[in-house]
Amino acid sequence: GDAIINGEIDASGYDANAADGLTFRPDVVVLGAEGACGGGRGGDASSTLDYSTQLGDDGMGPFGSAFGGGSGGEGGYQQDRSPAAIGGGAVLIGAEFLVAGGGGGGGFALTRTDAVFWDEWPSSSLPSTYDNSGPDLRGDRHTIFDTTIDPDTYFLGAEDGMRGSSVGANQIDTGMFPQAVRGYLDNGQDLGALDTIIFDPAQTGGSINDDEVYGLAVSGPDGGRGGASVFSSIDPEFGTANDFYGERFFWDGTGASPVTVTGELLAPYAGSGGGGSGDLQTLIRYIDDGTGFQPLPLSGHYPDSAFPHGNTQRYFRGAGGGGGGGQIQIHVIGHIVLGSSAVLKVNGGNGAGGDSTSGGSLDGSTTQVSGSGGGSGGHLILSSASGLNLSEINVGTALNPGNPNTFFDNTIPNYVMQAIGGRRGWSASKLAANFPVSENAPNNYDGNGSFHAGRGGAGASGVIQIHIPDPVTDIAYHGDVDAAFKQYVTLENLDNPVVSDRQDQVLALYAMPVPFTLMPFFSPKSQVQSVWIDTGLANLRQPSNGSGIFPDYGATGDLNFAGIDALGYVESDVATATVIQLTPVTGGAASDFTIDASGFSVTIDLTSLIIADSWKFNPKLLIGCDFTTADAAHEIVSADLASNGDLVLATLVADGEIIDDGSAFVIYNKFFGVSSGDIKDKLPPSSSVRIQFQGADGVSQEGLEPDAATLTSWTGENGTTFDDLDGKRFIRYRVSFDIDALSQGGFNGLSRPALGYIKIPYAW
Repeated sequence: GDAIINGEIDASGYDANAADGLTFRPDVVVLGAEGACGGGRGGDASSTLDYSTQLGDDGMGPFGSAFGGGSGGEGGYQQDRSPAAIGGGAVLIGAEFLVAGGGGGGGFALTRTDAVFWDEWPSSSLPSTYDNSGPDLRGDRHTIFDTTIDPDTYFLGAEDGMRGSSVGANQIDTGMFPQAVRGYLDNGQDLGALDTIIFDPAQTGGSINDDEVYGLAVSGPDGGRGGASVFSSIDPEFGTANDFYGERFFWDGTGASPVTVTGELLAPYAGSGGGGSGDLQTLIRYIDDGTGFQPLPLSGHYPDSAFPHGNTQRYFRGAGGGGGGGQIQIHVIGHIVLGSSAVLKVNGGNGAGGDSTSGGSLDGSTTQVSGSGGGSGGHLILSSASGLNLSEINVGTALNPGNPNTFFDNTIPNYVMQAIGGRRGWSASKLAANFPVSENAPNNYDGNGSFHAGRGGAGASGVIQIHIPDPVTDIAYHGDVDAAFKQYVTLENLDNPVVSDRQDQVLALYAMPVPFTLMPFFSPKSQVQSVWIDTGLANLRQPSNGSGIFPDYGATGDLNFAGIDALGYVESDVATATVIQLTPVTGGAASDFTIDASGFSVTIDLTSLIIADSWKFNPKLLIGCDFTTADAAHEIVSADLASNGDLVLATLVADGEIIDDGSAFVIYNKFFGVSSGDIKDKLPPSSSVRIQFQGADGVSQEGLEPDAATLTSWTGENGTTFDDLDGKRFIRYRVSFDIDALSQGGFNGLSRPALGYIKIPYAW
């Protein structure tokens, strides 16, 4: 039957929880969000209950595995206020000094990090006092992505969390002024990064200075790494073009034929959780009266041996990571129909901001100590043996398919299939560059910009796969674009295979990330195609008497390929559900042949029989023909002319022993062997078998490859016959099977036709 979807199916990972409002509670774990339908759980924050938590926990991979989750961000410590001899000074340090490492995003796909570009984050998922619906890549601020750097290739896979604040990194260790946050693991500051009072520094030049933006590894509180991908990042042949589960026909529009690409995944997958973000601890910093009122180095106050009741003044917990998107599979024999209100989601859960370091009506929750990583998108698989119906999904109109530069100008994406990674968690939103007034964000605050200290990493995108028999005939688009889309993907020739990149462009209007169009897992239709067969260089010596041209594939008489109609379909008798019998080669009485003792060989006396010389003196041509007697046909597998002129044949054991009941015999011409359900020559009306041929010249006399520029159409298409192949050095065939030739559905219980062999005759 069909699968008709008119509502929402959502297996997205859960969003990480916002800060719970508790203060100074290092003994309370901040839980990561759950994944959905196989998606990995987000990493916890502040999970060490009796001491300061050094790192946020890593997110989990799919199905409870440890692989693929985002890494936790590193925590850090800072002085609480200005130094003093007893109890500390009165001036608390600002929020710009109180930012720890963000958690990494969950890993899955290595393609574009779509969460960075997504501009439809629902209001229900937005923090109440900051940010907007996206995108989180601030085009108004980072103009380098308008000119110099392609953002689609810069933001790939799971994002790392950003390192903690480096404000004050240039201050001397014994000075009065606060320094940059020190990381728990290395007890040091990040001296490479350059933070100012405004976070997310604008990138407008010719390049991005990684040290200044991302800081130095293992210095200060580092951000967690983005989760590892299940896919290879160094595939030299296909890159990310085989990052799926199953198989795909891939054609670039120029090669002789599509190639079969096998995906890297061995089984359906799911998303991974984001990493928890780092905690931050503030300490009273004392002045050493014995050295002339010089403040002691901050590093001398950590660790706090009496934690949490010694020098520790405040303790801020990070945020738990977002959950990984789940796995949805829809497999139907009929059509998959997506109605006008259908949405399928396996998105990653969003990251969140940790505890805020200050309160009040102005700041509210906008001084988050760090942001957690978003979960990655999940795995969405739609597989139909009949087709995908998108006719109710309006995507605008398409322009001239002959002009790819403007073809999509009037289209409007409608993302009814989503596997987007979770959003970056927020940190120190108060310190972000304000949005333009037109952005309408609460308080104009942000906090998860691309280079904002302490923000979490976006989750990697998931994978969307659409499995159908034929992308041209088996996808129905909205009436405003259907014809144009199909012209566009076939280079304006519907007999072409689809150009894979163009097919991706079209379906990208319906899905984010860009989906893969793959072979169905099951279908009433299947096809096999041979390699090119090189007939050799004899065509260089064409006869001078005007005959030819050779090789001659359309020869008349016994050597003319027969048994198919003008379109290439195998001819059959509907009443008996059998393949039609071709003309006899020869025949005779029972006295003209002798059956060998084995029962699988006969010797025929040709003395009184009528048989053409082409068969008599080229007996190998009889291989594949049927020797018929006693109402049973036996496939000939060996044929030789004995020295006495007798014809000696061996037959296929699977066809059974040859019975001697006194019947006459007939040898029938035959070019292929079709069977259904192991019954020889059976072809029910519900099934069809189509045999087609294609020819090509060689690239050169010395070359061993066909010239793609000289390809003929397939026989049976565009009026092409065997005569159109004459003179072509290379030939190949393809065979198409359809067990639902009458389009009645319910074909899963029908017998399947098979092709046992094929002979291609050609003459010189």
